[in-house]
Amino acid sequence: MSLIRVQCTQCGTALQIRVEMAGQQGRCPKCGATIEIPAAAPVGPPAPPLAAVPPAAVAPVSAVPLPLSAATAPDMLAEILRRKKSAVMIVFETPTDGSYALSRKVEADVRCYGTADMSDAQLMEVLAQLGHMSQGMRNQKGGFGLQPEGLPLPYELKGDRLGMTLDEFKSKYARRIGAMTMPYCSDNCPGQANPNLWSEPWHVAAGLINGRIDLPSENNPPTIAGVRSELFLYHFVDGRLFRMTALFDTEAFHLIHNALLQKHGPPLKENKERMEMSWENGASTIKLTRGTMRPKKASTLLYIHNQLQKSAEGRAPQRSSDL
Repeated sequence: MSLIRVQCTQCGTALQIRVEMAGQQGRCPKCGATIEIPAAAPVGPPAPPLAAVPPAAVAPVSAVPLPLSAATAPDMLAEILRRKKSAVMIVFETPTDGSYALSRKVEADVRCYGTADMSDAQLMEVLAQLGHMSQGMRNQKGGFGLQPEGLPLPYELKGDRLGMTLDEFKSKYARRIGAMTMPYCSDNCPGQANPNLWSEPWHVAAGLINGRIDLPSENNPPTIAGVRSELFLYHFVDGRLFRMTALFDTEAFHLIHNALLQKHGPPLKENKERMEMSWENGASTIKLTRGTMRPKKASTLLYIHNQLQKSAEGRAPQRSSDL
């Protein structure tokens, strides 16, 4: 491999760069400074083989453009640092037995890298702290956030916590009714409107799935605080439970209201004129709204995951998209 010797003018780090990057600009993996890569190798003896150079001096520069397939771990981390972010990267052999208990696998060959803004000790501190954090919201790119230790967990209803995955939901309520596999979810018939699930054709593209654990024909809906619900729906966005909706007879409003007071205390907000009240714990919200007796209108109980709800909002197609 032909290499060009370059020294970072900002931090003085000696670098060896692939000759095909000559004439381009790059970023120092140590400090992130811009490096001008000379168009030709400087006069002098040829660069020694890569293996003969001390590890500290071998620092590939992330030049632009660099195909992802050719980028090394330091290349990727240098680009992340250029974007003013810190990162750690852990690389290991893919387990053949499906177990990711890496600390018990000698053959895993775990390697850890960090952006140049942190020392080895700081990198290990980051890894240790991650173990104390809990999983948060998953984004559309496939990653999920981590929540600091001590933050309140989202509310749960009937043992189902907001934020649970669609797979967990299906596994928990799996059963069969004749040829029907439960739970009853809108992804079984994608792209179709289903009033029993409040699903619409555009939900597929928006990453929205609605489900219920009962069939309308069973006439055995879930109860809440002993009150028979008229409808109980689970709403998922990108495979995570962002809302639970329960409709029930307004004559039983006081029973559910009293049950919420006993479990969560007085509501944080209350509109007595509209008979709306809500409880919040930072991560999630409970909303209780009283219906009417004449004309007959059901009361509503909503459990909402605040972050996931924001992700779900605005996904409905706009009128301009239908022009």
